[in-house]
Amino acid sequence: MNHRFDLETRHVLEAVHALVPGAQKAYLVGGALRDLMLGRPVRDLDFCLKSGSLEWAGAVRRAFRAGGFTLDDERKTARVFLGFGHSQKFTLDFVSFFGSDLEQDLKNRDFTVNAMALDLDDLQTLIDPLGGQSDLKAGILRQASQVSMLLDPLRALRGMRMQLDYGLRPEPATGKAMRAAVTELRAVSAERKRDELLKIMELPGVTNAIRVLDEYALLDAIFPQIGILKQLPAIPPHLYSLWEHTLATIDLLELVLGFVNGQEPNDISPFLQNLLANLSPYREELAQHLNRPIQADRPRYLLLYLAGFYHDIGKPSSQGKKTDGSPHFHGHEELSAKIAADLGTALALGKEESDYLCKVVGNHMRVHLLAHGGTPISKRAIYRYFRELGAAGVDVAVFSFCDTVAARGEAISRDHLQRELNATLTLLEAWFKRPAELVQPQKIVTGNDLMQALDLPPSPILGEILEAIREAQVTGLVSDYAAAIRFARSYLADHERIDDET
Repeated sequence: MNHRFDLETRHVLEAVHALVPGAQKAYLVGGALRDLMLGRPVRDLDFCLKSGSLEWAGAVRRAFRAGGFTLDDERKTARVFLGFGHSQKFTLDFVSFFGSDLEQDLKNRDFTVNAMALDLDDLQTLIDPLGGQSDLKAGILRQASQVSMLLDPLRALRGMRMQLDYGLRPEPATGKAMRAAVTELRAVSAERKRDELLKIMELPGVTNAIRVLDEYALLDAIFPQIGILKQLPAIPPHLYSLWEHTLATIDLLELVLGFVNGQEPNDISPFLQNLLANLSPYREELAQHLNRPIQADRPRYLLLYLAGFYHDIGKPSSQGKKTDGSPHFHGHEELSAKIAADLGTALALGKEESDYLCKVVGNHMRVHLLAHGGTPISKRAIYRYFRELGAAGVDVAVFSFCDTVAARGEAISRDHLQRELNATLTLLEAWFKRPAELVQPQKIVTGNDLMQALDLPPSPILGEILEAIREAQVTGLVSDYAAAIRFARSYLADHERIDDET
């Protein structure tokens, strides 16, 4: 086998080999060999042996003082994380043979390109009983056995990822088996489907991935109710059917994400180039924001893609007619948010992630409403927007702009586009450039200050007054302690008068 492990990887292999329990034969298997042959970085290493995988993993953890956990007690699978500075990180998986010996274990794996091995005693001789190296050279995705998909239906999704990431073409029997796995895939745990799906969505070309998943009839097994989106044709001023609009929105989100992450797309229209140029002042801040995890190290941009899937899923059920006979979709965003909550459950998202998903979907029309009048957004409106949405307000602003452009494309009127663009940039400026002035002004009084100055006991009204003062700071009505106390007295007097009148 022609390969070159870098020095860091070789050090890990030698150290792990020295800790094999009971002087057994142990092997490096799977994707690391595939990536090594393709000249890709190798940082995920899978090891197997006949027995004692959990003990082996424990010994490695202790030797490296590393973190890790057991993945599967039944399969005796454990994971260890090694870190050698910021750029050198390894994920090591340890598992006992799935079968009586190594050859049987390889036959029980998913695809031939992942069913190769190296004996840790001999890193030069490839063990390849299923012809994985030949399939890799030929660009063929072939199941390791006729029962590969039956052993684990999630492999249908993994096959999609292999096809998209490595450009491998499923040979006919494998493609047929992947399609046939749809029914069984529905029974796979939510967590496993979620993780495989998000790995797919991390690859370039998200909408192409969606179309391929749809071609193999795998979408319905991952996204409950996604078929609803295919029921609504194009309704002016939308240029596309609801399904195509959904994909166009995700396409624009991916374009924006690539741009803020430093990509310079050359094969797009001057119209899109101009739109991206308007985001240049916030490029670095948006990159940091959209790549930041919300929960469990999953970056928020992946959840923004999920919001793209579901932002209009309530439209078919909320369709009605105006007095002139034209259609309306009043309340579709609230209904879409409820359906998105079901998606959060179906994919076992964390609570913070589900809340974020519902917040983006449920508020995606909000920026359109702020932009509608064409007048500058008031400071009070900006403050209230971020008070309710927090950091997700940035995501909603970016998302809403993509939604608008995706709906009308280059046929959008210059006036409409400018209104939406102005609203988006105003909100980005407030969050990134003027937060102390418009988003979160510094507190100039506390609850204790108010209790003492107004002779008030602890009560909910204190929080209400403090919030009113912060809003008054943003609008310029209050600028110092004395003005804040005067404002509080006036607010309290109005509150008491209203109570007396009612």
